[in-house]
Amino acid sequence: MNPARAAAAYEKIAEGFAELALAVGEPATQVAPLPPFEEPDLPFDEPRGSEAVCPAHNIRYLEGKFGPYCPSLSDDPEWSNRKGYCSITPKNAAVWLRKHA
Repeated sequence: MNPARAAAAYEKIAEGFAELALAVGEPATQVAPLPPFEEPDLPFDEPRGSEAVCPAHNIRYLEGKFGPYCPSLSDDPEWSNRKGYCSITPKNAAVWLRKHA
């Protein structure tokens, strides 16, 4: 480590902290109001919780070998398979919704 370069870096950090302290001590300026909230556009037409969408991840089910399935990884061990993927299907989505309502 180069001591002169390290000293210069510490000096810059100290100047930054001093500038921050001055900025915090200044009276607050008027902030522009936030724009009104707008609902985000969903990438599909089905509402959340329909039979075409996983209610936990809000992702459209994919058609698989054994029927529709959710392609997301799941944090909930009760609702995931041994590989960690979501096990909610249109058949058991109502049970998931009742438990998480």
